[in-house]
Amino acid sequence: MFTMGPPMVINCWHETWTFGPFACELYAMLGSLFGCASIWTMTMIAFDRYNVIVKGLSGKPMTNNGALLRILGVWAFALFWTLAPLFGWNRYVPEGNMTACGTDYLTQTWLSRSYIIIYAIFVYWLPLLTIIYSYTFILKAVSAHEKNMREQAKKMNVASLRTQEAQNTSTEMKLAKVALVTISLWFMAWTPYLVINFAGIFKAAPISPLATIWGSLFAKANAVYNPIVYGISHPKYRAALYQKFPSLSCQDAPADDGQSVAAQEVVRLATLRLPKGSFSEKQFTERIEKIHQSVKLLQKNVDQAKQKIATQQVELESNKKIAKEKTFTLPVKQEDIIKQIIGEMYTHIDSNVKDVKKMNSILNLT
Repeated sequence: MFTMGPPMVINCWHETWTFGPFACELYAMLGSLFGCASIWTMTMIAFDRYNVIVKGLSGKPMTNNGALLRILGVWAFALFWTLAPLFGWNRYVPEGNMTACGTDYLTQTWLSRSYIIIYAIFVYWLPLLTIIYSYTFILKAVSAHEKNMREQAKKMNVASLRTQEAQNTSTEMKLAKVALVTISLWFMAWTPYLVINFAGIFKAAPISPLATIWGSLFAKANAVYNPIVYGISHPKYRAALYQKFPSLSCQDAPADDGQSVAAQEVVRLATLRLPKGSFSEKQFTERIEKIHQSVKLLQKNVDQAKQKIATQQVELESNKKIAKEKTFTLPVKQEDIIKQIIGEMYTHIDSNVKDVKKMNSILNLT
């Protein structure tokens, strides 16, 4: 948007292209480069989700080097299609109402047509089909997994999993919405521009300057909503963004339980009974908050351990061979996880024993 938006606004003000032929080629080249790179980045994200969710353990995990190679490959691929018009395969020209520049889809030579056709195959149809294929199988895999978990939970009467049936259904719906939004935004962004290009090279319909510029705007708007769909809508990304820039929050984070209110009441009562000069309210509040956070972390670790045990038990029971065994034993990896969690719990408890003792002594003052 920073490279495409400002020049277009200036040219709309002057009602024509004002930056000369070289700037026109540079503008169109950058638009093609960023657009192609964005399309194939979205495709790689969809394929990576397919590899992790559908293939599971049989899929090859993504490494840092693998991710870097894919990124370099995407930009090299985009650079090839960007530089081709500069060497005679099609060309960059002003388009629409002469306020933007793009590929030449009005020249009727087959050399120029072939670029538009092959470009559309590799930069529109192939990525689109890959994304549809990936999200279709992702939805099937998630739906089948959740269905199997619910059936096993009902057979075993595992309360911790049966109570989460509504949450599992909600997860499926959220994933379906993400897939639907992703594919829909793809069509909204790139299909109008593709239709205009094909209408131009085959003279299938008359093209007005206004229609051309609207198609270009839809494609450029892809840079605006892609971060929303793939970044800001992700809970972990929002949490990290809030930690870095808390002032961007639209509303205060609600209290997740009544412990924070109780902690405030303890602070209020304790500060009334403190001798002057012994503790400040700020210091006491910090101690209370520290212990409160530790307790929340311990509870979270315990809940995660219980959930992992219940999930592991369901998976073991679903296996016919293991289901015949009378006793349930945890795998070595599961035992290691629980030991690690218990160790962290004791660490947090020991670190706050002194603060708890001080609080008790203060609250017992008369």
